[in-house]
Amino acid sequence: MHHRIADPNGPEEETSAANGARPLWTLEMTAQHMGCKVRTLRRLVNSGELPPPIRIRSLYRYQPEVIDEWIAAQASKKTASKGGRRR
Repeated sequence: MHHRIADPNGPEEETSAANGARPLWTLEMTAQHMGCKVRTLRRLVNSGELPPPIRIRSLYRYQPEVIDEWIAAQASKKTASKGGRRR
């Protein structure tokens, strides 16, 4: 049995009642969660800034945990760089 739930911090996602695991996100869902366009997402991947998605045949998917960890790491980098500057 599958249920659709709305995550207030991200796109609507489907979870399995059997295992409770978070499903993989499409590129569109990932871009929506990050607040950017799919084109920007692809540029980040191509430049090596963002981890590449999982490829399942011709489909590209992200694990939500990987994206959330990357976002947290980016936020901590900005905080660290701002704190180290002196004027």
